[in-house]
Order: sequence, then C-alpha cells, then structure tokens
Amino acid sequence: MTDAELADEVAARIAATLGLPGSPPSPTPRVVDAAGAAVALVRSFLYGDIVFVDPPGDPDLPAGPDSLVGYTALGVRLYHDPASPGGVVGGDAFTGQAIPEDLLAHIRHYFTVHKQAWGIA
Repeated sequence: MTDAELADEVAARIAATLGLPGSPPSPTPRVVDAAGAAVALVRSFLYGDIVFVDPPGDPDLPAGPDSLVGYTALGVRLYHDPASPGGVVGGDAFTGQAIPEDLLAHIRHYFTVHKQAWGIA
C-alpha cells in the first residue's frame, strides 16, 4: 500500500470519526491534509532520515487494523490542533511560552513495535 493510498484510507476514517456529513462521510481538504501529515509523521518516526545509496523504494508503512487506529487518532489530533505553534491564548495577559506536546505522545504505542534500528552488536 502506497502512502497516498494509506492517507486516503486514513482520511475516510478521520471523516467518519469526526462525524462529517455524507454516507460514507466525505473528507474535507483539511481532513485530507491531516491524514497525509499523519502518514508522513509516522514514516519519519519509523524510518527517520534514512538515506539509501541505491534506493529500493520507500519501505512499506504498517497498515494493519491496529495501525489504522493509530493513524486515525493522530490525524484527528492534527485536525483539531490550532494552526498557531504557540497554541490558542484566551486573553491578553502573558502566561509564559506555550510549549506544544509531542504529537506522537499518546499514540506512540501503535507504531513503536514497527520501529527498527540498524546497528552492530
């Protein structure tokens, strides 16, 4: 399954989770963007900045039922997060610098089992 196909599946699941109108729910452009970002973040989490001398193609991302739940949860979170990196401030008073939480903090367990590291023992 390519990243684009996976993002389409995730977008449909995000639209259903958010209760968007339609049967089946139709993903909005913002949902499609959140799904694509979720897939890209998981790819970065699993493979980092791997550079191949002779690239065989991108390694497949996990696409099982448990992983789809994780992609959906991450996509919903990305959909709901404010666009401002500082977050939403409710007043004019300075309350300190807002530090955003790690995006994968609560869904890391869906993908950690697929993470591999190369090394010499």
